Amino acid sequence: MVRIAEDTDLNFVKHLWSECFDDPAEFVDWNFSKNYTPRNTLIADFGGIPASTLQLIPYDMKFFNSDIPCRYVSGVSTLPSQRGKGLVRQLFDFALPYMYRLGCGISVLFPAVNGMYEKFGYRIIGERFEYTASRLHSGTTEISEELFKKLNIIYTREMSDKSFYTDRNRFDWERILTDLISLSNGKVIFSESGYKLAYPDSKNEHKYIIEEIFGDNRDCLDAKPTYPVMARVVNLHKFLRICAPHIPFNGVYTIKDEFIPQNNISLRFASSNVHPCCETGTEIDIGELCSEIFKYVPDVYINLLF
Repeated sequence: MVRIAEDTDLNFVKHLWSECFDDPAEFVDWNFSKNYTPRNTLIADFGGIPASTLQLIPYDMKFFNSDIPCRYVSGVSTLPSQRGKGLVRQLFDFALPYMYRLGCGISVLFPAVNGMYEKFGYRIIGERFEYTASRLHSGTTEISEELFKKLNIIYTREMSDKSFYTDRNRFDWERILTDLISLSNGKVIFSESGYKLAYPDSKNEHKYIIEEIFGDNRDCLDAKPTYPVMARVVNLHKFLRICAPHIPFNGVYTIKDEFIPQNNISLRFASSNVHPCCETGTEIDIGELCSEIFKYVPDVYINLLF
């Protein structure tokens, strides 16, 4: 059985996170104090005992300069003794229609396991890169209102030509900087045109990990891909209302979504518009539709950190 978490589930969810993810205890304590709420957490019970969980963290996204509500799927985990029993499938059976009822337009996640989420309608839309450097200039290590404002000005400027990215507010910056500076012994390094958020690599004392970089030259940095970015359309109407003017689709498509009945509809695309229709057109799965649309979404930038 899947249910929304209760206050008494906190210890289970926190314990499972610590058991399944390689995070220091200090970060886990801080993360749950700042980012955890029972109403955004689902629990799958097995035999009347909590066995699996995931969190649906709300974010605002900018999508072609419009706002779209997003839920970031985080902390998908199952007790080792209860794996292989279909509990994650049960969680998503509940989570996807639940997100629709909450008014979510799209969901994103960063998969730690390849091939796990495609069956739920998620598709890869981009890739995250991790940058490292052997030496860095001195930087700011004091969290202040002035620092929030300075970073946000640069971030807003750099996002101005993006089509799909995380819209940040003061609370987001406070969480990012607390994690960076207070928990990871990191620093903010400003240049004439941008900034870097960097912290020491715990596995190599001679290197820094660049968590985020804007407006600075990356040529001197080592880069490697980390997790891909996956997205899933939750509310097809909200999603297409924003992106239809930007995609060169024409004709009738009949959408198939086995998880969210409201998305099972035929749509006519014509002249940058989309309307429901009674015809049966080219059948397309909700995941494949998302994948096709994101081919026309340039400069995807999603940096959901928690």
